[in-house]
Amino acid sequence: MLEAGATGYLLKDTAPEDFISAVHATRRGRPYLSHQFAVLVAMLGSRKSESMLGTVPPPASSRRWR
Repeated sequence: MLEAGATGYLLKDTAPEDFISAVHATRRGRPYLSHQFAVLVAMLGSRKSESMLGTVPPPASSRRWR
């Protein structure tokens, strides 16, 4: 959704005051993510990073030469 150009994202159970904050932020052109959504994205991103670590070779400076 964010890749499609969304300025913000809220979950269904967002508190009314957070909804109002999101409206104000996006009207000013600032992005807004609900706290719960940001935590979800961070968790998914870290899992993706962890799964990719096994496929990325170590940097050249850490390789040992014989």
